[in-house]
Amino acid sequence: MDIRLKELARSVMLVTLSASMLSGCMDDTYDYSQGGNGGGGGGGTPTPGAIYTIYGYQGSDGLYPLKVIDDTDNVYTIENGIAQGTNIEVSPVSAIRADSAEGSLLVKITGGSPATIIAESDTAYDLSKAANEADEENSGGTLQFYLKPKTQTATDKKVFLTLPKSDGTATEVDITGTYNAFVNAPDADSFAAGQNVKIPVSCFTDLGIDFSQNTLPFSLTSESDVEFELNHIRLREKTSTEKYVLPCSMDSELLSEPASLLYRRIKNPDTESSQKYLEEGISNFVSAWGLASLGYPSEGGIIANYNNVAGNQSANGGITFKAKGTDLKPVKDISRYLANGVVSFDLQVLSYASHPDQTLLVKMETPQGFNSSTSVTLAQGLGYPDQVTVQIPIQDLFLEASDSSNRIDAAALQNVEKLFAINPTPVDDKTDLEGMKFKVDNIQLIMDPTP
Repeated sequence: MDIRLKELARSVMLVTLSASMLSGCMDDTYDYSQGGNGGGGGGGTPTPGAIYTIYGYQGSDGLYPLKVIDDTDNVYTIENGIAQGTNIEVSPVSAIRADSAEGSLLVKITGGSPATIIAESDTAYDLSKAANEADEENSGGTLQFYLKPKTQTATDKKVFLTLPKSDGTATEVDITGTYNAFVNAPDADSFAAGQNVKIPVSCFTDLGIDFSQNTLPFSLTSESDVEFELNHIRLREKTSTEKYVLPCSMDSELLSEPASLLYRRIKNPDTESSQKYLEEGISNFVSAWGLASLGYPSEGGIIANYNNVAGNQSANGGITFKAKGTDLKPVKDISRYLANGVVSFDLQVLSYASHPDQTLLVKMETPQGFNSSTSVTLAQGLGYPDQVTVQIPIQDLFLEASDSSNRIDAAALQNVEKLFAINPTPVDDKTDLEGMKFKVDNIQLIMDPTP
């Protein structure tokens, strides 16, 4: 077996690149009705300035045949969508799921050992056009593929991409967060098996990968038992500045407990303490914005007050919750909550005052440079006058709302800074919110909530 493949299969001597915030996307404007192979079948010449197809969406092998590497380091070429190793099996999805596109592959990795799917050719192709560095006039290229995970990874195991360097070592791009975010996500379009992942080619070239003479442009490894669909692997020139392309590094904390408490304010059970109330949870830094102010009721929780705003135009505002403290990373990765998780909180509206719609908005916010979540509008009059427990599916917050493409913004999911924000639906500049008041408490993320 080629020593390079062994290096990739065993993932040794890796130069680690943290990039676990890959995002879903469906804004590919290429005309696939013309075939979209960017160079045809194996042995072809890439079409200048277009797409270099590694594996075609209709099942055609592009420039590079696909292969698998099992846990014994044996390599098997995928033929007619089929390959079988000791702990990795590939089969055509179209034979299993009638609504899937022809050419989608179902990959199963078992046995608790790593396995890899790669694209490799004996011929070295010049893919440097797709790897052009971004500058003021041009955008660099991206490596793209459709991914539909069926099962999540083990908590301490990774899914990652590797490409070989000329010195025999390899780069690593961790896509575990994106993989887990896409579990149970809806299909993103009619021909692909899932959500589109876009990785800047610069994530590899910055670490010494040469695309001018390239025999192996794609290698995907899972360290644990997983099942996923894979389709349409390609390199695209001038796409690195498009929406939903991942950055090459991040530093966020993964939240993976069945329930993660974000905020709760309760009476201190220690009656001897001078601190009468306790603020608990990850997001225990609460702030008001706009013309809202904070109130602290005796029964616990926290109140948003809209007082002394009469006469102010566009008297909007709200409250946000984010992590504080030197031992807490303010940015969180909540990708494991996307599949079946909810954000849950107690809500009591003491007065909607003169708000014309009697509605509130809930969202999550990310640092500058990432898309924040979609705002979810709560039901009219919800929480008045009696307290209710509200549960909003995480998918509702991060599923693309602008069209019907079903895109999941996995980059935002892995970079949440303000884990909860709530405010009245914005009003026009002739309406104020004088007298509006609502209370929230017991805010948490819950996986697989009980109906």
